[in-house]
Parts: sequence; structure tokens; C-alpha cells
Amino acid sequence: MKRFHLAMLLTLCLCVPLAAQEKEMEPDTVVIRSDQVEIDLNSGVAIYTGNVVVEDKPAMEINCEVLTLQIEEGTQEVNKITASGKVKIFLTHEQGSGIATGEQAVFFVDQDRIELTGKASMETLQGKMWGDLIYFDRATYKLRAKGNIRMEIDPKMLQKEGDK
Repeated sequence: MKRFHLAMLLTLCLCVPLAAQEKEMEPDTVVIRSDQVEIDLNSGVAIYTGNVVVEDKPAMEINCEVLTLQIEEGTQEVNKITASGKVKIFLTHEQGSGIATGEQAVFFVDQDRIELTGKASMETLQGKMWGDLIYFDRATYKLRAKGNIRMEIDPKMLQKEGDK
């Protein structure tokens, strides 16, 4: 029974890109496109390679070379997503949009948190940040960085409200 649920989930992951081409998707549907995919039903791992694009509209889009989905045993839910190779994440939020880049991004689904490494950067309307490791909490829209931090802040953000 467990393998059947996992097989159904992974089969749906493969079918979503085809269905997306045929009709408008539901708002919460995540669409994954790539050149190829390899799915291991025993371990619950799916690896997408080549021109990978993940659309989680309207909140996020991920572009990378390799994307690995890990399914949590017991719940059959994706619990960890790892994007690697020229990672670029486009974020949209009620507080503004941003672009995050790095060589690797790990998305911890249950915590709604992204960890960027490898020449990591995050750019928002307020400015740009670089670091060895950047944590981004999607739920609170907060950033935290470690190692070799550099920031460029838009001068308008430093002015008082009346001075703008």
C-alpha cells in the first residue's frame, strides 16, 4: 500500500508538466519542468536534471540544473527539496519581490525555510546581500546570513519618511 501511494505521488509529479501545457492549473499546484527525471520508488527520491524550472505560483519560481525531491517515509509528503547548479529563485511576497542566487539551495518544506550556499546572494527592493550562507524564512520574510557578509543598501531606505 505504501509503495502504491508513493508511486501515485511521483506519477502525478511527472504528469503535472504535461497537464500544465493542456489547461490552466489550480493556484496551489506546483509545476516542475526538466529535461529528464529519475525516480527511485524504494527510497522516495526524485531527481530532475537539465533546465529545471519549478513554478510555485504566485510565491516562488526556482531555476537550477538539478533538483532533488525527498519524500518523508510514513507521510508520503515532500519534506526536503535540494536545488543545485546555478540556482536562481524568484520570490514574490506582499512585502515585495526578491531574487536569491547560489550554487545550492535547500528548502525545508515543513519549516518554510530556504538555505542558500555557494556565492549566495539575496536581492530585494531594500538592497542586496551576499554571504557564505543565507537563511530565508518564507513565512516571516526574514533573512539571516553567516560568513563574509556584504550588503548594499538602497540610499532611499536610509532616509526618513519626510525626506523621501
